[in-house]
Amino acid sequence: MGLTSAFGISRSGLSTVEKWAETTSANIANADKPGYARKSVLRTTDDMGVAAVSGIRRDADGAIDRMHRMELARMGRQDALASGTALYLGQLGAPDDPNSLSNRVADLQTAFVQLANAPEQISRQNAALTASEALARDLNAADAALDEATLTVQGRVEASVDAANLAVTKIAELNQRIVGVEPGTQQHAMLTDELNIQLDALAEIVDTRAVFDAAGRASVYTADGSPLVEDNAYELLSFEAATGSIILDGRDITPGRDGARGFSEARLAGEIELLREVFPQAQRQLDELARGLMVGFETADATVTAGVAGLFTDDGAAFDPANLTGLAGRISVNDAVRPVAGGDVWRLRDGIAAAAEGPPADGTQLSAFVSMMESQQTFDGAAGLGTSSTLAEFAAAMGADQQRVRTDAEELRETYRTSAASLEATRSSLSGVNVDDELQQLILIEQSYAANSRVITVVSEMVDTLLAAV
Repeated sequence: MGLTSAFGISRSGLSTVEKWAETTSANIANADKPGYARKSVLRTTDDMGVAAVSGIRRDADGAIDRMHRMELARMGRQDALASGTALYLGQLGAPDDPNSLSNRVADLQTAFVQLANAPEQISRQNAALTASEALARDLNAADAALDEATLTVQGRVEASVDAANLAVTKIAELNQRIVGVEPGTQQHAMLTDELNIQLDALAEIVDTRAVFDAAGRASVYTADGSPLVEDNAYELLSFEAATGSIILDGRDITPGRDGARGFSEARLAGEIELLREVFPQAQRQLDELARGLMVGFETADATVTAGVAGLFTDDGAAFDPANLTGLAGRISVNDAVRPVAGGDVWRLRDGIAAAAEGPPADGTQLSAFVSMMESQQTFDGAAGLGTSSTLAEFAAAMGADQQRVRTDAEELRETYRTSAASLEATRSSLSGVNVDDELQQLILIEQSYAANSRVITVVSEMVDTLLAAV
């Protein structure tokens, strides 16, 4: 080997070591940075022994990334369902809560049974009135809580759409920057890190799949194929609150809607499910319970005729089948039995529309009320709780059904959270920075630098010696 060749090889070695040191230092500096993937220097040596850096490799596994994003999407949907239902379920109460709606119905039945056993006792008449007012009040509160939850989730949908659009916009901007950078460089690898951070953020909101081209740009589609980002172009989502629709470039991609090319997982899908399915079903169940109370007491009251309200009213009016929606928020106790409103509590015993007070010990009408509450009633199957049950059974089933939605979502959320954490651990082991390993790399870099420097020093000394000899 000639002196010139030895000098060239050592100089190329120093240049390679410089890039190696720069990359290793960057790894150590960014070890705790979210989304940062370890970078490795790719080195080559030609037939003459000259070393060169052929590129910077970003240590990552695309398949693991895709699987991790899928679990993030699944977890996001279940988290939206769990947190959304929790907004109003507190008002319904748990089965063991004495103030739950199901227990309020049971309290009403108990109060009427006790009154039927002693119709003449004013204290028991007042207890039955109190139980009736408490049930109506709690139905109103549950309806109000559901309305408030709906408004809250609508706000969450708008926030999710804004967050998704921000991620989409950033992905498109990063695509434009990436295409102008040579692949295999440190800058290209860093831009790819930023791109993957945005893809992760988007995956929690919208169920997507990403396809990378040779330049490293990402085209992003919803799970059912609607394009969000293609090359450098992008489309933004919008939310139509009036219809509960998610629109993309004029196309309906609302999750769960027939014919819509959208997605079924991630946070936005869960929020839309709450607005389109979970909350409307809860409203139907509340309104069916209110209807059962109103119709039951109207039918069982011998003094009430068609068009006349019974114990429970729709803001003072009798039940109107055409005005069912929102009935739980309007149900109230008839003023005819409320002394504070000028009514007479004895009407609980003798009938709401009784012309005059009857014998104090006559429990005939009360027995009819008790029999009605103990008997099977017909309910709308669309409420999802069967078509025949007692008022107490329907109330209990309603509470259990709505609690089940939350508990199922919470269990699935934890399942997906565990899976996502496992994949994140695998991802970190593949692409994360181990500072101890990087420090060992620095020791090798130091040794390599010293060796190449020594060769250059020796070559320089030999040249100097030859020149001195001449």
